[in-house]
This record gives sequence, C-alpha cells and structure tokens, in this order.
Amino acid sequence: MNIPITDSIMRIDTNRDNFNMQDIENRRFMFNPKTATLILGYQYKNGELVSSHAGEYASAGTGEPFDDFVRGWIGTSKEYTDGVIHFAPSVSEKNITLFEKAFDTLEMFKNNGARKNTVVRGLGRAWEQPFSDLIKEVDLMAENISSVTPIEFTGKSQKEKVKEITDKLEQGIKDLFNSDRYKEYLSAMSKFHNYSFRNTILILMQKLDASYIAGFNTWKNEFKRAVRKGEKGIKILAPAPYKKEIEETAHDKNGNPILNADGSNRTTTKTITVPAFKITTVFDLSQTDGKEIPTIANQLTGNVEDYEKFFKALKEISPVPIELEKIDRAANGYYHLTEKRIAVRNDLSEMQTIKTAIHEIAHAKLHALPEKEENEVIEDDRPDNRTREVQAESVAYTVCQHFGIDTSDYSFGYVAGWSSGKETEELKASLEVIRTTADEMITDISEKLKELEKEKSVDLNSDISAWYAAEFSDDEMKDEIYTGVSFQKLYDMLSSNDLYSIIGIDDTVVRERCFSKLAELMQVDYSVIYEKWLNAEIPDMLNPTKQPVVTILWSESPHFETGQKMPLNKADKLFTYLDESYPENQGYDKTKFRIDYMYNGMRDNYIGRYDIGDRENGLINHIENHFKGSLTPEYLESVRQATGQKGVDEVTDSANTALNLFVPYLRLHISMSEIEETANMALKDKTVPETDKAYYSAMCDYVHNSRVTLNTSLGEVKLPEPPQKEDFIGTPTMAESEQKAKTAQKTEKKPSIRKQLNEEKAKTEKAPKKPAKSRKKEDISL
Repeated sequence: MNIPITDSIMRIDTNRDNFNMQDIENRRFMFNPKTATLILGYQYKNGELVSSHAGEYASAGTGEPFDDFVRGWIGTSKEYTDGVIHFAPSVSEKNITLFEKAFDTLEMFKNNGARKNTVVRGLGRAWEQPFSDLIKEVDLMAENISSVTPIEFTGKSQKEKVKEITDKLEQGIKDLFNSDRYKEYLSAMSKFHNYSFRNTILILMQKLDASYIAGFNTWKNEFKRAVRKGEKGIKILAPAPYKKEIEETAHDKNGNPILNADGSNRTTTKTITVPAFKITTVFDLSQTDGKEIPTIANQLTGNVEDYEKFFKALKEISPVPIELEKIDRAANGYYHLTEKRIAVRNDLSEMQTIKTAIHEIAHAKLHALPEKEENEVIEDDRPDNRTREVQAESVAYTVCQHFGIDTSDYSFGYVAGWSSGKETEELKASLEVIRTTADEMITDISEKLKELEKEKSVDLNSDISAWYAAEFSDDEMKDEIYTGVSFQKLYDMLSSNDLYSIIGIDDTVVRERCFSKLAELMQVDYSVIYEKWLNAEIPDMLNPTKQPVVTILWSESPHFETGQKMPLNKADKLFTYLDESYPENQGYDKTKFRIDYMYNGMRDNYIGRYDIGDRENGLINHIENHFKGSLTPEYLESVRQATGQKGVDEVTDSANTALNLFVPYLRLHISMSEIEETANMALKDKTVPETDKAYYSAMCDYVHNSRVTLNTSLGEVKLPEPPQKEDFIGTPTMAESEQKAKTAQKTEKKPSIRKQLNEEKAKTEKAPKKPAKSRKKEDISL
C-alpha cells in the first residue's frame, strides 16, 4: 500500500507498505534491514531540531534494538533535485557488517522512489556519489556471504536424515585421520570445546572457518544479533530423548519374580527414557549482524605478568604438584607415575614452560595409575604409549589454541600412522577422551584466572579489603537501596548548583568565585577551561572499589582515547558537554564505554554505547533511557513473541532493578563526588576561615563513609547522617549568632550614656518643680 508522507514521526513496514522518498523534504531516518522497519523523524523546518535519533526512536516505539538501525538523513532540495541519502555517521567499507546494512538500506530506498541521480553521502571512500554507481554493488555483496557447504539429505523423515548424517560422520572421522585435517579439527575443538566431538566434526565438514556457533533464536534473544537473509545453516545433532512405556516382570522385595495364579510371571508397566538425536540448525558468527559480542578466547598478551598468572593457574588446577627443576635428559618434562608429580625443565622459555605443563597435566589426568592398597596388584589397562602421546599432545594443542598461545610448532603428521588399523569406535573413544579433557582444562583454567584476577584486585586495595571480604548472591538484593533519608531530597540537595551555600561557605565567597570565573570565560574559550579542569590531577579517583570509574573502550570522537579512564562524575559532565556542543546535522560519534564499580560488596561492570551528538544528556540519563526503553509495550511484546512470558518477566525484572537501584546508586555516587570536590576546594581556599576546616574535613569523611555504605550494603542502604554546620563551633554562622546575642544582652542591660542623659532630662522636665536648695558637691551631675 502506498502511504502519504506526513510531518509527524512515521513507522513504516517496508515489506508491506511503500512511500515516495521524493515527497520527503528533510528529515532523519532509521532503518532496520532485519525487520524492514523504517522510522522517519519529524520534518526539519526553519533550522530548528525538535528531537534526536534516540528521541525519535523512543517515540516510534518499535521495540527493536536501537543498534540494529542504520541512521542518517534523507530529503530533496534545489541542490539535490533527485534527493539525497546521507548516512550519519559515515559508513566505512572496512566495517563489513555496517557496510552491508547500508546497502540493504539503499535497496529499500530503490524500491521507494530513489532515482539513479539520487546522491548518496557518507558511504565508502567517496563523500558523494550517484545512487546508480552504488546499487549495482548490492548483488556483489551477496557473493561475499560466508560460505557454508550444507549437508544435502535424500531422506524425508527425521529418522532417515539422522541415519544419513551419522553415515557422513563415520566417513568424516576416517578422513580426519587420513589427511591433514586433524590439526584443523583440534583448532575447531578449541572454539567448540563444549560440543561433542561428533558435532565438532560436522561443523568442520560444513564450514572450515567457523568461529562461534549458535542457533537462530539464541543469536536473536541472547546475543541481539540476526542471521543474515540468504545464509545457509550448519546441521548438527541435538539430543532428543523420548519416553516409552515397556512391560517387565514384577519382582518382590527379595528380587524374586511375582507369579500370577496361572503360574505365569506378573508384569508391570515401566516408563523409560530412550536416548535419541534430531538434526538441528545452527549459524556461525560470521553469518550474523547486530550487537557486538565479548571476545571469545582469552588470549595471553605476551608479557611476563600474564605468563606468571597463567602458570600459577596451571599449578592450581593440576591434579598433582608441578615443579621446575633441572632435567638431564632431552625431555622438556615428565609426569612421574608413582611419585604423582610433574617436573618441567627450569631452563625453558616461558611459552614452552606453559606448553609442557599443559601436556603433562593431560597425562596426569588421563593416564594416572589408580590408587592401590598395600600388596594389591592392579592391572595397567591404560592405552598404549602412542595413543597416550596422541591424546596428551592433542589436549595440549587444543588448550593452547583456545588461550591464544602459539601452536605453530605442533605437528600431527604421525596421527595417520597411529590411526591406521584401528576400528572407528576406538578412534571415536579417543576423540571423546581428548574433547572432554580439553573442555575440563579450558573451563578450570578460565575460572582460576578469574579468581586470580579478583585476588589481585583485592591485593591492590588492601586498605579496604576487609569491607568487601564477603560474597553475596543477587537473590539477597532488596527492592530498596536506601532508607532513612529521601533519595530525591538528598539528591536535590547534593546536586544543587550552589553547593558552597549548602555546606556553609559564606555567600561572598561564592560570588567572588563566580565573578572570577566569568572574567576568565570572557578571555578564554569555555572548552579550554573545561579541558583544563577535566585533565587536572585526580588522586585516588580511579579506584572502582571506592567510586565508579568509566573506561573508554573505543570511540569515534577525537576527544577520547582508547583505554582512557575518568571518575563517573567527570565522565558524565564530559559526555554531556561533548553531546551538547556536537555540530547539528553532522551525525554522531559512537563511543563504547565500561563503568567499573563495587555493588553489594562485589566488583561488577556495565558496558554500553553512547552516541555523542544524539543529545542523550549524559551517561546516567543514557543508561536510564536505555532501561526505560526495555519497558515499552512494543518492546515487551516483541520479547513475548520471541521468548514467551518468561522472557518478558526477565526483561521487566532486570529493567526495574536497574531503574530502582542501579541508576539511583550511580547518581548518589556522582553527588558524593561533587560534595567531595566542593569540600576539598573549600579546604584549599584561602578565603575560608581556618576555624571551618574541621567542618569540611568532616564532609570529606562523610563522603568516604557514604561510599563504603553504597558499595557494600546488601538491599536497603542507610547512608550516614551528613555533618551539620551548627554542630561545629566556630563556623561563621555560629560565631556571628553568638556575637550578636552577646551584644544585644549588653545593650539591654546597660544603655548608652547619651540615652541615659536624655532619659534623665525627660524625667526632670516632666516632674513638678520644687523649691531650690543649695547644692552640695556630691549632688552635682555632669
């Protein structure tokens, strides 16, 4: 259906409806290629912007993830008579995923009024180019879709297809050992160590360069990514057990068959579970678009500290002790069967030490002799020596490959000779042993590395480690994070523009400082002053166990550097300033950030993306709006359709927890930082009387104690009471009050001499006159 263009926000399903882009004067657009949803923003008129991409996205209420949309401007003018499509921010050809989305967007506009001379801006290397030069490349992009060699089935039933895929698997196992593909298989297993060896081989058979596998709905719901249109799935086997009722002979408590009257065995019905498999379809990461996912492998960076930590992890997960020692023979290391220990040469490189240790740990896990009693004879039923070496070396290669340790010196040319003459079932058994052992080691090492990282963090902050010693579960969180004081009242007070007045500095100090700053602003650009303030030394402010710290993971903005850190309150102000000062109509700068913080006594972090130029009004408002967007009826309905009511409940609980607990927690931390900065400035200010120093020091102590409470309390949080100025004798207000009171008392008790004379004169004039008397000396008054 052709729909008319209106000035208000429009949400168009381009799979169903059409429009004419030539009718559009000038407005923002957002397009989601996965759902074909187009959002047209408000009509841009008279040089005035009334919203932003983020605001129009929220108003449109699509419920679709914001990052799924390609954004920009569209319109016609005297300069662009055939229209212009402006991608903002610009799309680089190096970003293949976004580049493909942009071409999908052009395809959509081609079907809705774009002409061959329509100008495309901000796509690829050329700033401007005609539509006709680009749209032809759409077909070329389809050729670059990551290739999958799908398994073709001839059978129709699920049972027939499972038989076909099992037969192909049998042949695949034989090919694995009769070619150079064994190393490729181990590399694949390092990525899919939690998959069965059968499915690892099936993945390898269909997509050699697979990196990360998940089902269609898993990509969509858990990773917020969508499988690209036209991609072919990878077929693997999934458990599909079913229940079956069988008849069996009934037995009494002694195990004897129970007989019927005719002497036959009585039977009873029993339900059993029959193991079975079904074919399911998965897709590789390279076949999807959407939200970025965390790094898959934990790679070592190559510095000594990492290797020391890694080797310590190996020693702790090893079933037997590991020692570095001098070994006279040629071997790099060995596992001693009877002494139950591992020895590694003490003159190896760090890298080779780790490889050798992993190899010997595999031996210790797989090929140890069982414990025996005294004089007991135990049969050695371990595999032959060649099989043991293949298993240990295969495990070592897989583990090293997973953690990014150089494996170029590994060679498996001997596996063809080892596997020849062995039955397929025996080969399967070895492959499963290798997989399960590698999976166990990868999991154990990963968990141990995380523990060591936590221990390192505690060591760095030993002064407060006692406060954070306990570990708490999320289940213990309460619905409220503060009590005893109104959050709104406290926040309104602490975030006031005139913090000096609130904590008791004389108004003249505030005025003098304000006027001096205004004079400075008249001479120097504000941004220069702001940058100077931001880059000022911030001692003890980058410790996330004390206050939240923001790290820039990457940014398109020239004002940020990757890895840059700053306290939350400064980051919030800087993001706000850069956002507000970003030029209109110039797109935005994507900035990915991480907030590290201590919550409920546990280290945690929040990762998000802020689009500078989209007028999101700071980090905290950005986070708040993100979770509010999760509670819109449209978004919850899309979640319901994808995951059912359970998914809706999970999203709702998560968003409400963030809005009711996490966002206030962050805002309180910002307020604490503002108070601390204000108090510290007052302590350094020469205009502040020395008698007030104790008060401002108390304010700093209050901030410190409040942060500890915020970071470590479970559930309800009762912040300490802030110090009151009247409690500190000697502050300007108290001193002035006392002085005025004393002066008033003195005046009341003893009037001035002039007043006394006047009062006496008035009394004399009003009193009746008496006969004059001779005056004595003592009666004379002056």
